[in-house]
Amino acid sequence: MTSTAPQPAAPPPGTYITALPVAALFADPTYQRDLDEPRVAKMSGEYDHTLLGVLEVSERDDGRFAILDGQHRWATVARINGEHAHVVCNVHAGLSIEDEACLFHEIDTSRRNHTWWDRWRARRGMADSTVLAIDEVLHRHQLQVNPAPADGNIRATKALETIVDDLGGLQMLDNVLIVLTSAFGRSVDAFDGGIMQGVALVLGHYDADELHGERLVAQLSAIAPRQLRARAVALREAHRGTVPRLSAAVIVERYNAARGCHLEPFFTRVPSASKAGAAWNRERKERAAIRRWAEQNGYDLARTRNIPPSVRRAYQRAQATAGDPSPDQPGCGDSCPTPRAGAAEVDPFEGEESPEVGVPDRAGIMRAFERGRGVRFVMDAWGLDYQTAQALLHVFHASRAA
Repeated sequence: MTSTAPQPAAPPPGTYITALPVAALFADPTYQRDLDEPRVAKMSGEYDHTLLGVLEVSERDDGRFAILDGQHRWATVARINGEHAHVVCNVHAGLSIEDEACLFHEIDTSRRNHTWWDRWRARRGMADSTVLAIDEVLHRHQLQVNPAPADGNIRATKALETIVDDLGGLQMLDNVLIVLTSAFGRSVDAFDGGIMQGVALVLGHYDADELHGERLVAQLSAIAPRQLRARAVALREAHRGTVPRLSAAVIVERYNAARGCHLEPFFTRVPSASKAGAAWNRERKERAAIRRWAEQNGYDLARTRNIPPSVRRAYQRAQATAGDPSPDQPGCGDSCPTPRAGAAEVDPFEGEESPEVGVPDRAGIMRAFERGRGVRFVMDAWGLDYQTAQALLHVFHASRAA
């Protein structure tokens, strides 16, 4: 009778953290989703190793490691640093393929993306100057940024930053809150993003000698905030525009419904040039150029009707990198538009596409720049595309330096 040596027991399931070479990792198609190459290309263009995090992997008997979470980060590191680079991994040992698939599903379905509130609170914790300044203004009006749908809370953080950055600064935000709290108290519905920006557009485009604050407050207080927004959205049947512009139009209509001198209608005072002649053609050409560039750089926009903002920003950065700004452009400083590669040194448009063509109320735009308004304000208020607004800013700086 022969005896056999006892076989070593399999290691118990467990986890440990270690750095593994990229070449040792792989994605098991049994449960792992297909690699999104355009996503990898985008991540490669924005790569920051400090934000890589920890990958979740499963140790296999053959010495390789199946990726449970972090496939696109792994592919990004491989593209940038090669297969000999190392990534930090949380290694799960002793799992079967069925266990891996179960854990993959659990990780995927339980992941919670950061909300706007998470990001705002984090920026507040890191003493972000914009967040702290906005919080201080809100505190003076007994308001706060908070996700709860309760009176005294504001949830439209993007609108708050747009008002401060592009529509008139902290003073404009203070003026907007004075109007809204005087008309509606601290009702949470009053601080809808479109309504707040609509008030800012009205205050920015009508001078104090023609727009009377008490009359504005009285007329707004006679309509519920939700009704104001509903009327603004209903205007889309007759006018193309953003909710802030439509809200501004409704606010001016309400103001004019009272006795007294009437304001010029908002769409007359601040006409949109989104479809006007050369401006519309420039926008169409720019969209086509962005799509060509995106296709060449790994972005898949074939099934996307609208170009994502992240792709537009990447395109603009690429164009800025392609050509150096002219050092002798007068008076611009860092705000000068960067000419496209091969474009004229001063004017980025062709001769027949001067920024004056198709842009109504050019004098009004120059006045806006004179008052310190930014490019975003001009884009929203006049419905201009980015390049037209930038070119007009250049014209403004050049006229100031002349």
